[in-house]
Amino acid sequence: MAKVGRPTKYKRKYCQVASDFLSQGYSKEALAGELGISRQCLYEWLEKHQEFGDTVAQAEAKAQCIWEKYGQDAVQGKIKGFNTSVWMFVMKNRFGWKERESITFDQEPITGVSILAPVGSTISES
Repeated sequence: MAKVGRPTKYKRKYCQVASDFLSQGYSKEALAGELGISRQCLYEWLEKHQEFGDTVAQAEAKAQCIWEKYGQDAVQGKIKGFNTSVWMFVMKNRFGWKERESITFDQEPITGVSILAPVGSTISES
């Protein structure tokens, strides 16, 4: 019996495209636009093509690294006009960071401090 449905537009070369694009700090959703496909199609490819899914996961880690470096450079005064609010918004919404208003150090609570940190980091909430 013949296959039913549209043939896939997926090509192996998209692994390199994804790696190059995402490694610049872009999101998966932006990658879909770059490839000229829908987000739904991108998510289907991530599930169906293991090499593509692995490449995208690695490149997303690079993207997060880029965004974290932006934050470090800003703290060190290397970026003029850095918009901290936008950076925090990106870190919270893209990478799952959150503000913690109550933390502990050496089992003692520290109050009045607000920290932006990755979810699952070693700072414990009280």
